[in-house]
Amino acid sequence: MLPCLVKEEGFYYLNSLRWKLRVYLKPADKLELAIDGKSGSYEVINGSEENQLMQKWQQLISPITDYGYNLSILQRDTFDLNTYQKTYESLESSIVNFRNNINHTGSRFSKLFKMAIDVDKEFAPILFLFNVSAKTTKGFGATPKNFNDVPDFYKHFIQAGKFNDASLLNIGEARSYMNLYAKLIIASLPADQEKAINTE
Repeated sequence: MLPCLVKEEGFYYLNSLRWKLRVYLKPADKLELAIDGKSGSYEVINGSEENQLMQKWQQLISPITDYGYNLSILQRDTFDLNTYQKTYESLESSIVNFRNNINHTGSRFSKLFKMAIDVDKEFAPILFLFNVSAKTTKGFGATPKNFNDVPDFYKHFIQAGKFNDASLLNIGEARSYMNLYAKLIIASLPADQEKAINTE
């Protein structure tokens, strides 16, 4: 275990060719992880209370993120939208309870972690739907450009004034999330409006 030489408290990311892992560090923190090099799943061997809590969060949401949210290699043969939706719905109350029980009141960590939870619980299913939109050619799935149909389940993620706090950009996934969210809104429009936007 080595000290993490960071100058500013916040989220940091460990990356490999296969996975991406979010951790929370403060100057002079020490963190020791046991990471599965294939899946990116991990265990905090020695580290802060914040990272212990983040590990619990990752374990909770793994059923909705293990398909490719944290993995750079997508397992497209496992994509089943109906099964995914049921899995997500079965976790919703646990996600709400987990977020409500974060007790670092008023801390920078509390604010950022709750924001990260809000990103994860929406970006993961939106990214899943986007990847389901990929067309398979000769056994290979290309990266989709836009969404296909948007099921009603996804429309509750769309809210006016969603991005009104610049601190969201402290979350590493925020830019990709915002980009896909914009695509989701366009794909949810009536066909004539969507076509008008896409031809401008």
